[in-house]
Amino acid sequence: MATRAVCDLCKRYRILTKRFTQWLEDLADTSDLALLQPGMEVLKLTTLDILRLATLIVRKARKQRILPKDGDTIISVLAEIIALRRECGLFYEQSPELEEKRNKQSDETHGHFVATLETVRTMIKQLFEELRVSQISRKKPEQKRPALQTSTDAMPPTNILERLSVADCLDLDLLDDLDHAGHTTRPVLSTASKPATRRCELAVQQGDQESAIFCLLKQCGQICTQVRDAWHSHMQGKTGLTAASGVTDTACQLIKMAVDKFTVQYPCFATYPMVAKYLNINLTTDGRGVQEFTCNGSTSQNAADLSDILCIQAYISFTLIRMVNDARSKNACNSSRVRETLAYACASHPFIDDVLEASNISTTSSASIAEWLKTGRLDSLWHDVMPYIKATTTLPIYAVIILQVYMDISDIVGRSPAPVLERMLNVGASVKEQITRYEKMVPGLVDNETYHCGKTKSPARELCKQKIRAAFGQQFMEQDHTLPSLAESFSSSDLEAMRPLMQRLPVMCGYLANSLEQSNHVDAIEVCNNGSLVLGVAHIYNIGRTSGLIKKPWEDMDYFLEVQGAGKMKIWSSGLAATSLAAAAKHYDMALGVKLQESSNNRGGKPNGARTHLPSQAEVAKKAVKFEPASAYMKSLAYAEKAVTTETAHDHTRFAHEMLHSLALQLSTRPSDEMDAGTKKQLKATKTLMPQQLLSLLHTSLRSNELQLCFAYRDFFGRCAKLTEAIKKIHGDSIRAARLAEGRGEGFLGHEMVSDILWLAAKLGNPRLGLLQKTILGTFALAINQPIEKRGAFGLEKARAKLQVQREEIPKDEVVPAVPRGMKLTMQGGICSSSGKGEAGGKTFLEPIGSNPEDQEMWEQVQEGMLTGKHTEAKSDTHKRILWEMAVKRAVHNQELLESETEESV
Repeated sequence: MATRAVCDLCKRYRILTKRFTQWLEDLADTSDLALLQPGMEVLKLTTLDILRLATLIVRKARKQRILPKDGDTIISVLAEIIALRRECGLFYEQSPELEEKRNKQSDETHGHFVATLETVRTMIKQLFEELRVSQISRKKPEQKRPALQTSTDAMPPTNILERLSVADCLDLDLLDDLDHAGHTTRPVLSTASKPATRRCELAVQQGDQESAIFCLLKQCGQICTQVRDAWHSHMQGKTGLTAASGVTDTACQLIKMAVDKFTVQYPCFATYPMVAKYLNINLTTDGRGVQEFTCNGSTSQNAADLSDILCIQAYISFTLIRMVNDARSKNACNSSRVRETLAYACASHPFIDDVLEASNISTTSSASIAEWLKTGRLDSLWHDVMPYIKATTTLPIYAVIILQVYMDISDIVGRSPAPVLERMLNVGASVKEQITRYEKMVPGLVDNETYHCGKTKSPARELCKQKIRAAFGQQFMEQDHTLPSLAESFSSSDLEAMRPLMQRLPVMCGYLANSLEQSNHVDAIEVCNNGSLVLGVAHIYNIGRTSGLIKKPWEDMDYFLEVQGAGKMKIWSSGLAATSLAAAAKHYDMALGVKLQESSNNRGGKPNGARTHLPSQAEVAKKAVKFEPASAYMKSLAYAEKAVTTETAHDHTRFAHEMLHSLALQLSTRPSDEMDAGTKKQLKATKTLMPQQLLSLLHTSLRSNELQLCFAYRDFFGRCAKLTEAIKKIHGDSIRAARLAEGRGEGFLGHEMVSDILWLAAKLGNPRLGLLQKTILGTFALAINQPIEKRGAFGLEKARAKLQVQREEIPKDEVVPAVPRGMKLTMQGGICSSSGKGEAGGKTFLEPIGSNPEDQEMWEQVQEGMLTGKHTEAKSDTHKRILWEMAVKRAVHNQELLESETEESV
């Protein structure tokens, strides 16, 4: 399960506390302290019991002068538990009401528990310092050391079981967590033999419920921070759009997973209003809008520190959105009341306007939205936020937090996401151009024997086509603005409904761009697997380089070998040994599925020794080396798509959990050099990742793999296929004659031809370079040399150019600050109405903007702005449409330049 691979803050706290009680239990066992009497299975340790038991253990260790096992680890564990509980205490101390309630409780309170743990930690730390100094100076005369100072309350009673209680149930989920974390749970020994299920555990503390709420909110706050950092990085040109959107999508799934686990454990907090009631969060409304909010007894004026972690802005926005929808349904005849509520909502935060607009679109185009949801082409906003914008629905905690994520992104990107939209269109144009060129190239590229699988037809290809149809349909443009390079664009009936959404929602643009690139990359890798042609050319290139037949490096092939792994591809790399050619032939056969023992016994033992047949075509398709996406993110997507079919909301949740599980495993099993020491240490000890660690590693991984997404693997496959076909036409008769001489059929496939070429060269033993050049292998190497001489890094150069465009920093003057609908920016950057009321940073007055300019004048203004590099804010629906069309024209123009450059190079 995904919960095993991702360890959230609340779960980590439980593991740490269990680790500490387990340590006490183990030491009590070794110290002959019989904690469990016959018939007892579970001990509930109170805070006083912990202090007394720790005192006994420390006294005995000092007396025996033996360091307790894992003491250093426990000191660190206690430090982390104490820090978390103290931070939780500081959070609740901002509420006078909860603090007063806490002071009336018994000595089992939150503060007393923290103080007890701090005392125990100090005792253990002093013990270790004393014994280590003693071991170092053991040869010196011993000096009398002062006894450890403990309070009177800490003195152990005669019977340490005096305050222990017995529980009849086991926390099986916690035991699973500990097993996964690498901690074995040993039974506590006593004078009698006891079953393995008996154990000690910490008694329930009065502050555990408060701590669980705090851990959830803090964890989600850390996730939100990672998302903001990813989008800031994108706007600064450090990462591409796909990296930012990939982090966002994963973050939303992590938030939902954490909340789902929390609500299962604490069903009394199943919704955000329940949490708000417990934390005394109250919104004061006048029926039209929110006047003020209070949180834990603090007013909106002095609760700024609480607003971020509690997502107050999103909660207020959700309340306003639900009020607007409620006003629409109840006061349809009172249009002025609806407009007043709507105006207040839009003035609160501009993203509310986008959500309400999305709500209108989904209402009028429910069939199209349902189709997009079914095919997985909509992001978390539609899965986890939009279902709860009606006042009659419950409001889950994750919906509020995810809305806050989207609001934060809107603040970063600005009111007009035109740069994000343009990058999405550039990605879509590039993907469409790659697939179109490939499908035109295949029929005349190779014959059916060599390219035995024909066109690659895969689920990834069909999904990619669906998304391309969504990105490029004639409905996106006016009929008189048809673009030549998109003349063969796919059509889709739902484009008109989705176009306004992508104009407003930058995350949706990023999600579509990310989905397009990931699907395109997976599909392109599947193309390279077809016929094992790329695999064969890679082996020929490698032996050509090691033998000197190929003088210069083929940068595109070297990059492919680096990404896919030469070892995985069974590439031979032992230099110019006498058996290098035979070894290269053996390794290629093994890459096709021949077992190592069979290859060693029957092939290459003698120059003219008998050769066994290669596996059949069907066996090669199953056993041959398969290329796959090198990115952990793409591997996890592929794994989840195979495991789950996303047909329903339930399947979408399961898909997300499977994807997170695979992603965490991929990132944790291949730790990079950029991983910090703390994360590496945690991975080694627990095999789990905290959500913020997972997102940080994912962001690094996506950034490092962006070049792969830009690399045209289909074009690379085409070059390999053309080389193979050219050699077959030139030397086909010679290969057939050699096959007949060995008693094999004269017909052969592409992968068989490469094997024959390598074995024919191996029969020569260790020929000189001049003789080797006259073989078919030499001709193949010469054919590879020709494109290298012209432009061996053509694919990489093109990919780097695309990546540079995607990572181009968006100038700050192009980022329009988020402004509510019906408002405009002042020269000082403040917000005012069309009448000039309002001032920078002051109160916003909502008044309608005057009549719109003529469409032609708008078009000229947009053109002038694009030529001068200035950005203009969309002031009307017509203006938005013009901005959209100009973005499309610019994207297509950029793609036409790339296409013309490609044609000239070819």
